[in-house]
Amino acid sequence: MKYFCGKSKIQSFFKESDNTLATSIKKAEILFAAAIAEHKISMRAMDHISDVVKHAFPDSAIAQGFCCKRTKTASLTYNGLAPVMKEQLISSMKRCVSAAGRPVFSIIIDESTDVSCTKVLACVYPYFFYI
Repeated sequence: MKYFCGKSKIQSFFKESDNTLATSIKKAEILFAAAIAEHKISMRAMDHISDVVKHAFPDSAIAQGFCCKRTKTASLTYNGLAPVMKEQLISSMKRCVSAAGRPVFSIIIDESTDVSCTKVLACVYPYFFYI
């Protein structure tokens, strides 16, 4: 029997140059997912957009590594972007206080049932965000 006595760090298995490329690809995928969610575009559009990005920019390593179809876009939106946006919304709601120190905001609630008997509860929080 042969035993391996040497120690190696996990970082030795990864290349530094690939790490920056992988990070850039992830950033591009997150930006596309955020744009899809912001502009209310169907997630199915990413099945086509992902291929268009590769064909439109054949000289870009980031574009060639870009692979973000509908399931990955949905996962990035629901599991990655939504919790962050929820926390930002809650913190901005907490900052909306009057001179007396009481919270000042409104919430609009609308409950309905659509044709397929699916119950929907829409909660809207209208506010202005100054940059």
